[in-house]
Amino acid sequence: FESRETPPYLFLFGSVGSLLRSDESLFEELNGLRYRTYINIGLESVDRNTLKMLGKPITPEKVRCAFERILSINEAYENVHITANFVIGDSLDPAHYQSMTALFQEAATPNPKKNVFYLSPLQNSSQKRELLPAVRDIQASCKFIVLLYLIQRL
Repeated sequence: FESRETPPYLFLFGSVGSLLRSDESLFEELNGLRYRTYINIGLESVDRNTLKMLGKPITPEKVRCAFERILSINEAYENVHITANFVIGDSLDPAHYQSMTALFQEAATPNPKKNVFYLSPLQNSSQKRELLPAVRDIQASCKFIVLLYLIQRL
C-alpha cells in the first residue's frame, strides 16, 4: 500500500530461529528503507509441553530470548515493528497461559504501544467463543497491545 501521506508498508514473516540469528545490521538496513516494515514472528508459547504438542522445534528459553529481542528492536528502530503470535485454545494446559501471562507482566519496555501481540485460536478448539474471556484476562493483565488473531470465524 502506498500513498503520498504515509510511507509504503513492507510485511514479512519469520521464525524464532531466524529472528535470533539475524544480525543487528539487518534491522538497521530495514529501518533505513523508505518502507515502514512489519515483521510477524510465531512465538506460539513459552510452555515446553505446548511447544512439544505443536511440534515446534524450539525451547521456552529461545521463545523468551526472541520476545526480549522483539521488545529491543521495537524500541531501537522507528520504522521496524515486530509483532508476534501466541496460541490459545481450550485444550491447552493452564501452564501455557500462566507462562504467557508471566512473560507479558515481567517484561520491561518504555514503549508498550509499539509492541503488539496476537492470540491465535487453535483450529481444534471446540468452543472458540468461550476463549474470549481468556483473551480479555490476558489483555487486562499486561501493558502491551494484545489482539485476537482470527484466521477463521469465531
